[in-house]
Amino acid sequence: MAAWFTGKWYGVSLANLNSGNLGARNAGRTLGKLAFLYTFIGDAAKAAVTARIGHILVLDEFVIACGVCLCILGHLFPVWLHFKGGKGVAALIGGVAVLNPMLLMILATSTAIALPFFKNLTRGMIFGFVACSLVILTFHIPVYTPLLLSFLLITYKHRKNLRERVS
Repeated sequence: MAAWFTGKWYGVSLANLNSGNLGARNAGRTLGKLAFLYTFIGDAAKAAVTARIGHILVLDEFVIACGVCLCILGHLFPVWLHFKGGKGVAALIGGVAVLNPMLLMILATSTAIALPFFKNLTRGMIFGFVACSLVILTFHIPVYTPLLLSFLLITYKHRKNLRERVS
């Protein structure tokens, strides 16, 4: 958990500050832009490295997608932090960037398109998840179905953000 290490480096426990979430957003809000960057890179790297190792070992894309999904699951519910982790966005971005950059472009583009309408990054991101899910299901890309589980889990972890009012 990169936020845990970043917090320790800054001499604080991010689990006890602001949202208490161990992710890049809380690290940035609490400790500044550099802490956000450290945390984001660390969280994205774990899933990206997993996918890259899968490619180096010439594993099946489905197996690599499962590995990325497991990285995200471990990020969301880390055993060593009593199942209180981050919300998974950076890990998803890192894993998908290596697994299928085109899918990441669809996620980013659809999120950016939705943002002006929803005026909320979380809701825009959920729209991006729906768009990616539709691409996976429409074009029958079963190797990426583990990502559908990741989208659902990340959406679940963002449930409080989804309830926030947009002004």
